[in-house]
Amino acid sequence: MVQHHPPRSTAGLVLDTLRLLSVAGDFSEEAVAAWLGIAKRTLQRRLAAEGHRFRDIVLFFQMQRAEALLLETDYSAKEIAQCLGYREVNSFRRAFRKRTGMTPTQYSARTAESGMMCQ
Repeated sequence: MVQHHPPRSTAGLVLDTLRLLSVAGDFSEEAVAAWLGIAKRTLQRRLAAEGHRFRDIVLFFQMQRAEALLLETDYSAKEIAQCLGYREVNSFRRAFRKRTGMTPTQYSARTAESGMMCQ
């Protein structure tokens, strides 16, 4: 967990844990709870007390990561979907479009045109 300051919330801890677990591609509530050393139900209660749901945090993380992968790599939507734990590329495309208002291909083209490519 490379940060300048420790997370101040359970949601922040979950995001940090998802970053670590993403290498293995495990975005499950069970894996996060185990990594944090707490029961799954305890994790759910703590997130609820902060007004969050686990699946919303995972979706936020996945879309944030998808945007970074589209900017920093030449991965296809299918490859990114697999990296983010999606079984179907169309599910990833729908989620991405709902968040950004464009498809992954449109997002890549738009950011490339505007000179926002990271290299």
